[in-house]
Formats: sequence, C-alpha cells, structure tokens
Amino acid sequence: MQQLVTAAIAGDAKVWLYPLESPTAREPHVVFSQDYLMGVVAERLRAEGQPLPVPPEETDAWMEHNIPPLVKKALAVLGAHPGYAVLAGAKRSVWVLGAKIRLAGGKQVKTQRVQVKRSI
Repeated sequence: MQQLVTAAIAGDAKVWLYPLESPTAREPHVVFSQDYLMGVVAERLRAEGQPLPVPPEETDAWMEHNIPPLVKKALAVLGAHPGYAVLAGAKRSVWVLGAKIRLAGGKQVKTQRVQVKRSI
C-alpha cells in the first residue's frame, strides 16, 4: 500500500499537488485532495489485479471500507496530516505532506499556494 500511495502522489496527474501557504513551515509542504488520492489508489489496486480477500462481487464494498484506513496509515508513516482547504474553488478534505517525495513523469506542483485549516 505504501508504494501505491507514494506512486500516486509522485506521478499521477489526477492527484494535484499545491504548495502549502504557511509562515511557520520550515520546509516546503504539498497539499492534495484526500478523495482524489483514494480514487487513484483504488484504480491502481484494481489495475494490479491482485486477489483481494473477498469475492469479486464484494470488491467495491471492500475497497470503500478498507482503502481509507490503509491510505491513512501509509500517509502517517510519511508524516502527513489531514486538514481542509479550498482546491480549485471547492472546500475539500486534504492531506499535508512535507515535500519528501520525488515527483515523477514530469509532474509539477501547482503555483497557487493553499492555506489549510485543521477543521471546517
């Protein structure tokens, strides 16, 4: 799961990365949507075709229930924390991560700086 999460953040164009606007951060941080990351991780898990511990007809329910805590655990290992921000004009649940991940495939961080709140 750790590799799927890292690969999605580092290289998938669907997971947009924004720079964190913070006067107190000592190092650069990136902000990204929780929902978009979950969707990409689910897509990649399906594409791998690895068997899941449930019958095929229960795959969607299993993913909906199990992927969020697995992604959360993987992001905790990376030092990410949750918050809320306005991304592309919509308030979203986001993750904030120290820019420790090396971007791949020409992926760029957006130019619009984002403020993150701990609660709505």
